[in-house]
This record gives sequence, C-alpha cells and structure tokens, in this order.
Amino acid sequence: MQNTDWSLTSKFSSSEWPSGVAEALDPKLMHELFRLRGAVPDSCYMVPSPLFAAHIRNEGNSRHSTKKGTRQSDATDLFMGSWKAAFTIWGKAIEMNFGGIGLYTDTQLGGKRRPMIHLDMRDDRLMWVRDAVHGYVYYKNDPFTFLKILSQQK
Repeated sequence: MQNTDWSLTSKFSSSEWPSGVAEALDPKLMHELFRLRGAVPDSCYMVPSPLFAAHIRNEGNSRHSTKKGTRQSDATDLFMGSWKAAFTIWGKAIEMNFGGIGLYTDTQLGGKRRPMIHLDMRDDRLMWVRDAVHGYVYYKNDPFTFLKILSQQK
C-alpha cells in the first residue's frame, strides 16, 4: 500500500483524521484533497469527520471500504463551516478529479448542523445530495430535486 506525501500540503495534517485513518486512505484521494484545499480561500473551512467509519469501513461495497484490508479507502467525508463555503468547495471539487461528490444537508458536527461533503476517487462522476425528507437524490436521476434541495440551503 502506498503512503500519502504530507509535504504536499500545509493546510491539512494527518492528526486531523481519527486515529489510524490517514494511513488507510488512498494517497491519490489525499493528494487531490490537498489540491482542493489549496484551490479554495482559507475562509472555506474543511475538517474531516471525527467518525472513523466516515473514512474507513472494514467491509461492504462503499468507497470507504478497505475490503478487510485488501485495499485503501478512496473516500472521505469533510464538514464545512457554512453553506457558502460548501458551495465554493463543491464547485471546485467538480472541476477536479473526484469521481463521487455528495453533499449532505442533514449532518451535525459538535451538536450543530453543518454541511458535509463526501469525496471519492471512483472512475465515473456521480453527484448526489442527501436531506432528511428525500434521502439520497442523485443528479443523474432527478436533477430538478437535486438542485431544489441545494437551492434551499442557506
């Protein structure tokens, strides 16, 4: 398994992820994440989810899954400080090499509602939004509802 080159960023440190997570994340994902963080203003706050399973899962078909240690996870979930930052980060992520980009409207960090973004390195682009009413809404299946949910975020 490859290692992440942390010298490529001054914006993140491995200690921001839960213990044991940073080493199990695919360097391709992390290096793209470093590029993303460097491409948005410093005011666009991003912090990795404190939940281990938001980055690493031992089993399952999720991009987070290491398939019992046979692969590195190529997905991570990050909280953002505001919807203004979320839309800036989302817009930049779309221009980059991320395959999966999901925005979550129903998540909390430290007991406060905060937008969260899922980023992964799948080969094909897949975008979704999740809210408490509709669950997961994929752009390719229902662009109207996808955009409607996003337009309601403040």
